[in-house]
Amino acid sequence: MTFLKVIALLLLFAAVTLGTTDLDACTFKADNGMMYDLSPLRKREGSYSWTETVWNTAGNLYYNTNFGEKTSFFIQLQICGNVSNIKYKSCNVTSPVYLAASDGSSCLKLGSTDSAVFKLAPFGDGLYLDYYDGESVDHITNYEARVYIICNKGVEVIPPQMEHMKDSHQVHFKMHSKHACPM
Repeated sequence: MTFLKVIALLLLFAAVTLGTTDLDACTFKADNGMMYDLSPLRKREGSYSWTETVWNTAGNLYYNTNFGEKTSFFIQLQICGNVSNIKYKSCNVTSPVYLAASDGSSCLKLGSTDSAVFKLAPFGDGLYLDYYDGESVDHITNYEARVYIICNKGVEVIPPQMEHMKDSHQVHFKMHSKHACPM
């Protein structure tokens, strides 16, 4: 990564985080003083792992439609860390999120823990965990993953599911947990 790209990313993170992310502790302190401890969402062994069938519609992947060509992926996602116990050999680069062909023939690294950040969701109902600096799409763009963790005081965790892929490089997931509610 070039020096200017690193500086641009640092300025971007400083402008949008509106709080302090401690990925090792898996905590977030918002500028409004609210504290979040998401460490219970970190899987102790491996990752959240599942197969997802999505529909490819005009180059974008959608979870909640039923038209277009169906595509299945095997997904591994870890909160606040990298995936361990990786299922496919094609996923050979360390990452917190993998999107693999269901037969394991190919695998995309969707982000890096080195450039992960928590942000308050604009709807006031949870947090985003954004993983930047995944595999390169082209000479300018890299894959990214956004995990929308919705505050749900009644549940420990509802595991993640893929929502959609935006602009052919940003993959959105959502999950529910009481840990996304302020302490």
